[in-house]
Order: sequence, then structure tokens, then C-alpha cells
Amino acid sequence: MAFPKYQTKEVLNKVLNSGETALQVDIVAGAEYAEDSEHTSTDTGNFVLGVRNDTLAELGGTDGDYVPFQMNADGALYVEISSGGANDSIYVDDADWTDSTSKHTLVGGLYQSSPQTITDGDVGPFQVDADGALHISDGGNTITVDGTVTANLSATDNAVLDAMVVDLAALETLQTSTNTKLDTLETTLTAIETDQAAIETLLTAANVDHAANEVLLGTIDADTGAIKTAVEIIDNAISGSEMQVDIVADGAGLATSANQSTIIGHVDGVETLLGTIDSDTDAIKTAVELIDDTVAVLGTATYSETSTKGSVVGAVRNDDLAALAGTDNEIAPLQVNASGALYTTEASGQAGSIFVADTSAITSKISGTVFTAIQFIEDTVFNSGNAGLISATNQLYPSSQYECTDIDDDGFVVDGVTFPQGMTIFGRWTGFTLVSGKVIAYIGYV
Repeated sequence: MAFPKYQTKEVLNKVLNSGETALQVDIVAGAEYAEDSEHTSTDTGNFVLGVRNDTLAELGGTDGDYVPFQMNADGALYVEISSGGANDSIYVDDADWTDSTSKHTLVGGLYQSSPQTITDGDVGPFQVDADGALHISDGGNTITVDGTVTANLSATDNAVLDAMVVDLAALETLQTSTNTKLDTLETTLTAIETDQAAIETLLTAANVDHAANEVLLGTIDADTGAIKTAVEIIDNAISGSEMQVDIVADGAGLATSANQSTIIGHVDGVETLLGTIDSDTDAIKTAVELIDDTVAVLGTATYSETSTKGSVVGAVRNDDLAALAGTDNEIAPLQVNASGALYTTEASGQAGSIFVADTSAITSKISGTVFTAIQFIEDTVFNSGNAGLISATNQLYPSSQYECTDIDDDGFVVDGVTFPQGMTIFGRWTGFTLVSGKVIAYIGYV
């Protein structure tokens, strides 16, 4: 089939626009895209060109004119970072830094196992190690900021740093040991405070003994004076090494050899006896002086750590505290427990305590103890009669059995009495039973 050919004028009519003032041009489909349209691998577009300009310079006339993109000799596009972009990290000399506003450009470093060599005036990158730690200069030695010493340090410097590490480890060990010793010292000080209380009690007893020693010293002084008088009389009868003897009128026979030997024997015996008496007298004097050194007038004597003397007061070890004297008012020794601590009267409940919140009968199972104080946690009522509050000594302490007639003839029993919460009563009771309430009972030795 043959197609008809257009005449020249017909061709021009086909390419003119409707106003016949310009050529009609069709835009190739696929080179224009709507806003926010997605890219595909088949998209096409118009090629954008730029002008090579080895020395960047303006190519347009004035502000607002169209100009081409410019590239350097390598084909890279010239770009200027606009204000508010990376220029925010560029500061003029002496510019101030503002927290939360000022910005800085991130600077990278270069890791090389063999550091590069640069000379004076060369530009070089920051050097980092394999861990990314920055190398800094320290008097010609290169160290990293994480504290790892490099091989560039001298052997002496490395030795000093190694010694510092050892010293720091030793210091930590010493600190740990010191803390342990401080804990031990605190425990020891607590024990010393306890011992001081016992010593005060012991000193009280020692003062009583000193008073008795003063009386004894008075007796010893009188006896020593008598001995001294007797020795002086005997000494007056001795001339040199011989006893002076007066011969009576009828004693002519004493001049015989046998009698003289007997007399001389007696004289020698007396001389030996006098030597013994003299030695014993010196020993008594020394002992009396030592005893006298331990006696001081209370309130006037001054203690000296190197010269003050005292008498040693002994005590009996008794693992289970018990009376060692026969009856009341007899002299008895002090007693200590297995660890050497002095037993004292525990009137405030150091022997133990118990919380009671029921109506069972309560007694102490610790030998030689009684309840010395009862603290009321709630309003409390004791049981009646012999099952209530039982005093260790009848009519001396509040009781549900007896009136306190030893203290007041108008005493009353505590049968049915309500003891209010927070109150504490003190005394000596062998046991008790509650009707209601809650208490804490404290135990002390008899």
C-alpha cells in the first residue's frame, strides 16, 4: 500500500503550533518526573554538562544570571559549603566556644604498623595504634593516651613505669590490709572498754585491801621496832666479835677450859643467830618498803607509769559462777570466767533477756539468775497469787503473792493491776505468768 506524500507547505503546517508562530515540539516521555516519585532502573533523564575551569572564577555577568557548573582539571565539581553547614565548625582566631551551640568537625587518624616519616614543615595525619588510641609526644617519647607505653620509651623509663605499677598494686594490698587491721583494732578497743569497767571494779576492791594493808603495816612497824630494840640490846653485849659476859662471885669454875669452850660455842651460836636476825630484818624492811610503795592516799597521790607500784589482786577461775563462801558476810575471793574476765553483779540484764507474749509460766533456766527488770511492750496484767509475779525475796519486791512490808507497812500486792505500755519495773523475781499483754524480761545473776 502506498502512502501519499505531503507537499512542502503541508509539512510546515503539520509542525507549526495552532497560532502558526512557533514550531510544535513534543517532549520525549520519561525525562520528566512528578514530585516525590520513586526511582526505577528504567528511568531516563537529560544529560547535564559543566565547564572546565582550572582556576575557579565567575562566568556569569551579575548576581541572578544563569551560569554553568564548573569543574577543575580532574573533573571534580567545584562546591562551596553554604553558611550553616560545615562552616559552623570553622572559627576565627580567639573565637569563644559556646556549650550546646558551637560545633566542630570530626577529625580522623591513621594507623600504620610502621609510622610514616615526615620532615619539618610537612603535613601529616594524626597517628593511632591498632586499638584506635591517639599517639602523643612526651619529650621525644611516643605514648598512647590510654596509658600503654610504646617501645620508643627508654629502658630506664619503662623500668620506672613498671615499678610504679608494682607500687600501685602493693599500695592496694596495703590499703586492704590496713582496713582489716582497723576492724581488728576497733574490736580490740571495744574489748578494752569492757576490761576497763572490770578494772574499775577491781580497783574498788583493791582500795579496800589497801586499807587493810595500812593496818597490817602498822602492826609490822610495831613488831619491827621491838625487834630493833632487842637487836640493839644484844649488840651492846658484843665487843668486836666476842660476847661480853659478867662472871658472878660464885662462878670461879667457869674459867676452866671446858666451860670456856661451852661459852664460846654459845657465843658463836648467838652470833650466827644475830646474823640470821639481821638478814631477816633486812628482808622484812625490804618487804615493808615494797608494801608501803603500794599504799597511796586517795585523792592526793599522782600516778606515774614507771614508778607507781600496786599490789596484785588474785581471783579464782570458776567456769560456772557460784558462791565460794559459806554464808552471808563471809570473806570470799574474786571470781573470773574461763577467759579471765571478772564476774560482776549484772543488775541490768546482761545475763540474758526474753520476749513474752503468751500466758505460759516463765522461769529462768540459767543457774544462779533471776529476772531483774521487766519492760511492758503493751498494757499488761499478771496472773493471780502464786502463779503471777513471784518475788525472789518475799515482801521486798512487787509481787502477786505478798505485800512489800519490808519497804512500806501499807504495801499492796499487784494482783489485777494493769501495768501500762512503756513502763519498766526493777527488782528480783524468780518467775511470772501473764494474763494479757507483752513484755521483755531481763535476767541478772543472784
